[in-house]
Amino acid sequence: MRTTKSEFAECVKKRRFKDLFIDCLGWNNAKTREPVEFDGVPMYVIAEKQGFQIVECRSLPLSGDRARLASQLKRRFHEHLLIFHNGTAQIWRYRDAEIRIGQDQDVKRLAPHKARGVRPIRGGL
Repeated sequence: MRTTKSEFAECVKKRRFKDLFIDCLGWNNAKTREPVEFDGVPMYVIAEKQGFQIVECRSLPLSGDRARLASQLKRRFHEHLLIFHNGTAQIWRYRDAEIRIGQDQDVKRLAPHKARGVRPIRGGL
């Protein structure tokens, strides 16, 4: 199935990550059905492809907590994209790089370990 840019953006905007990765991008359903929990924070593996996991966290912890959770998750899934989100914003984290997507769909790259060093990414979604 071919996905348009607007369909992709709509899935991101509405936080339909499973639809995005499985239906639109052709990834596989996650083999893990139960949430992975660290320090009382549940995270859900929603898709996988050749050992790479897409993990969803339905809260938006502070920067240090996000880094700690990502580090703990790496022990279980070496390669992963971790998507934190709440009702107003999303932060996509891969390794030490983070991208914030606001309610207005404005996309900003966060410098590693510097939440104040926010720069807009040209083009947005």
